[in-house]
Amino acid sequence: MKKYSSIINLRLVSGDKSVTGKLGPSLGQFGLNLREVGNAYADKSISFKPGLELKVRVKVLPDRTFEMAVGAPAYSRLLEKIVLLNKKPILTITQVYELAKYRLYSSNGHFPTECLLKSEVKSLLGMISTSKVLLVK
Repeated sequence: MKKYSSIINLRLVSGDKSVTGKLGPSLGQFGLNLREVGNAYADKSISFKPGLELKVRVKVLPDRTFEMAVGAPAYSRLLEKIVLLNKKPILTITQVYELAKYRLYSSNGHFPTECLLKSEVKSLLGMISTSKVLLVK
């Protein structure tokens, strides 16, 4: 099991060209090369649509190297984007299905199984039922 000197959780925007400027205050104290971290982030976040807020976890090793994990965007952010595009707080069942499929695909890099997709759609429907978004057929 690897021993980490620190684990840093960040929220960064996908497709942002100036990400190294935002990483400086958080990661500079650990002696990491910010350009390498920025390039690793760009490589890992390329599959996401630009403008989405992503959860990023940087694990710093004692030899001043790092491991990075980029998580899928939160459903609330994705719903917000869809509602802004529609200009009305209305979603169709098809949009919910596609949203769940997109989030699962972008988080693990392969298409989800039917069982996993069904679970994710149920989770998303539960979240929609507590929000001000109207679900139509």
